[in-house]
Amino acid sequence: MSNATDGLKQRQINLIPDYIDIDTSIGDPSSFNPDEKILASFHDLKRKTLQSLYGLDKNKTYDHALLKDKSPKGSVDDGILSLVDLINAHPSFATLSSCSGRISLFDPNHEATLQLNAMQQEQAMDGGDDGNGEVDDEVDENGTPGDIDVDKDIDKDIDIEIESDRAAKTTGKGYGAWLITSHARITASNLISALDQQAKSNSHHALIFKHEPLLLHVAASNLSRARQLLKIALDLGFRESGTVITPKRITVAIRSHSLALTAPIASKGRLRPNQEYMEELVREANERFILNEVKLKRLEKMVEQTLFTVQEDIDVSLDRVDCTLEEFPGLNLWGHTAVTILNGNEDGDVDVLAIGGHGTGPNGKKKSSSRSNKIYNLRRTGGQWHDAWSEVKINQSNLDEETTIEGFHAKRVALTAREGCASCILPLPMQQSQPGSPLIAIFGGRASPARPNNELLLLSYASSGEGGLYSPMDIRGEIPQPRWGHSFTALSGEGGRLAVVIGGRNENSLESTMHILSIGSEFNAEGAQSLHLKWEKLPQTISRFHHCVSRISKQKESSNLDMETIIVQGGLSSIDLITEAGTEEYLPFLAVSLRNDELACSIHNCSEATSSGVFGGSMCALSSFNESILFSSGGLACDAIQNDTNHNITVMKYCIESDNSSPSLQILPNTIQEASNNSIHFGSLVHHSCIELPSSTTGVAEVILIGGGVPTFAFGQAFANSYLVTIRPQGGKAGTASTHIAHQKRMNRNKPPMQCKKPNGSRKGEADVIFVHKRYAKEVKTALEGLSMLDRNYRMVKAEISAPVDDPLACIAVPVSREVLELVSSQGHRNADHPWLAFVMGSGTQVVPFSSVVLGRKG
Repeated sequence: MSNATDGLKQRQINLIPDYIDIDTSIGDPSSFNPDEKILASFHDLKRKTLQSLYGLDKNKTYDHALLKDKSPKGSVDDGILSLVDLINAHPSFATLSSCSGRISLFDPNHEATLQLNAMQQEQAMDGGDDGNGEVDDEVDENGTPGDIDVDKDIDKDIDIEIESDRAAKTTGKGYGAWLITSHARITASNLISALDQQAKSNSHHALIFKHEPLLLHVAASNLSRARQLLKIALDLGFRESGTVITPKRITVAIRSHSLALTAPIASKGRLRPNQEYMEELVREANERFILNEVKLKRLEKMVEQTLFTVQEDIDVSLDRVDCTLEEFPGLNLWGHTAVTILNGNEDGDVDVLAIGGHGTGPNGKKKSSSRSNKIYNLRRTGGQWHDAWSEVKINQSNLDEETTIEGFHAKRVALTAREGCASCILPLPMQQSQPGSPLIAIFGGRASPARPNNELLLLSYASSGEGGLYSPMDIRGEIPQPRWGHSFTALSGEGGRLAVVIGGRNENSLESTMHILSIGSEFNAEGAQSLHLKWEKLPQTISRFHHCVSRISKQKESSNLDMETIIVQGGLSSIDLITEAGTEEYLPFLAVSLRNDELACSIHNCSEATSSGVFGGSMCALSSFNESILFSSGGLACDAIQNDTNHNITVMKYCIESDNSSPSLQILPNTIQEASNNSIHFGSLVHHSCIELPSSTTGVAEVILIGGGVPTFAFGQAFANSYLVTIRPQGGKAGTASTHIAHQKRMNRNKPPMQCKKPNGSRKGEADVIFVHKRYAKEVKTALEGLSMLDRNYRMVKAEISAPVDDPLACIAVPVSREVLELVSSQGHRNADHPWLAFVMGSGTQVVPFSSVVLGRKG
């Protein structure tokens, strides 16, 4: 079996596709979205790709005779091979052509080509041709652009005479000859030798020196899948990407010209550059080549995160956890609702949105408490949290103007003051979701004690920090009654089901009904599609309010995959005020299993090792673990008013033995420690938000506790403190995973973040740093953040004049972990796993400012 086949099979073993396309040829065609119709020719395209690149027959059995890569080179570039394997491991995609990026010198002149061909034929008679075949500037199906590899070691000179013999052939599709073509960095001597070789001929016309970034053509099974892959490319900055649609093929072309370089030069005459110019030209091309490698790795990472779920074999069961807390900017609101949204291309960049609520709001700008009509945002970029919350700018021009938002007919509205509302991000089909702009649904709440509402609002939010609020105009079905203190939980989106509303109350009584929010579509006579939302009332009821809810991932439970499981914790079953301890009965945990194929659910009590029924708490599922883990925080006890109840942090494991057995919750022992060893004081952690932050790291979860508080009438309001909580298996073990992710990267990502305590009165400290040219400091910083090797306790600053580099004034000091210094010392500037090392000009220590995270710590 070939190495390429091994790479593909390893991907298929370790990765699960996000979902499998439905064969729309079966069943009623009117019930399917036409964009999800699989092209009849796609399966044949996929089969040909598996045959030619991997030697796999229709039964996925290896046959060496099937290997027929049609590219002139005859194989996929090493730099892009991993991404090609990843894409071909997905059943909905097949690569057509690829190029990892190259540096080249091209002769476009036909006469020169003929002369070089004559030279080549003579040398071929002497055995000079190595049989690579013709070189093609264009791309062929199931192959790569026609390029000739050069020695990967930049310190070794390339024999340009031999390279010319190999590469200087006509393309067969036009005129011209390649004098240099390399999928690695080159040296100035390579360029000089090629020009000297060309100078021996009688043709001294202009040549073209190029750096060409990566290029990838992928066939998609349908339009929906094409949009999904195109969105990934556009989000990562491949701005010239697009789709080509024909009756037989849907092709996604991933490309970007931002790193392209083209310069006319000649072997003789006025266009023959001097040596200094050629050295600078090659340096520029090499730097762009490295940036292209970084961009390629980002693309592979995002394809993996978006299109696959990592299949891991964990040999350690999670039974104890460590929780590390770090104080967070206070929100000073309670009864709000909150969501988290990825705000950029880098792992860990996130926006936290807090909507509505009651209080003074963040940043101390408002002194008196009231219900809020604001949306606040706290952002993390580059691994650093901003120092304060900011108000989201909601476009309020042309209110009541009718428009279309994500395919829904809606009108623009303003947010009215409310508390007790609930929100979630709608899991819209991929073809409805626009890049960088998720759709957030907000339901219910109250404007005063006797004015609940049943408004459904849609918030469109962009990574720029701006948004628009809309009221959908086509809502069908049985709309839930006005309520507050309810839950509104996103579902998986399967079958068009988006979210579920459970419980709540109005001014006089409980609202015990449950409602499913779904997406529907219709096609008119012209074939145009229109979308609408639909409420459906479940026959079962749950009589609770101020409860908390979380959905269990279907891939992590052993029950029927046609069900979705919702865990309900605590709450109150009576609207009467608690006047003495023990007057409110304890409400058990519930597991609500929603069927995907019918409007029904089953409700089971969950048995727990120990229990503490609470109301006003919050709960979320931790997706970063390979078991069904729930994180619960705060609230007040249902059976007694205990002063320390709202200090509780509980981590639980959801277990179910079989489809017929009752579910159970196992509370995991945990230790809680403040990151800076300061005392932990939650305050009034009631009616707050507990939300997991998005993460691609398995075995480590991050949760934010924001907002919360209670009214104390004559004494004003008491607000909770906010915290960032990091949850790890006790002892730091996350299990042994058999995935394709590099072991070293996993170790780096699972390490606790570096912590330093702020010295009294000092704003600077000595840190380990690497020195990078200021032009590439951001790229290096981004790469180090992805590996958890950036020391976030310090800020990047200009290098001191005494820095051990040739040009300190042009360098930035980047604070790093000790591992980076060891890498620099042991690996030098060449490491395939760490292309950013090529930008490191030196290393050492320097006194640099503390980051805002450190300066904001107490003590």
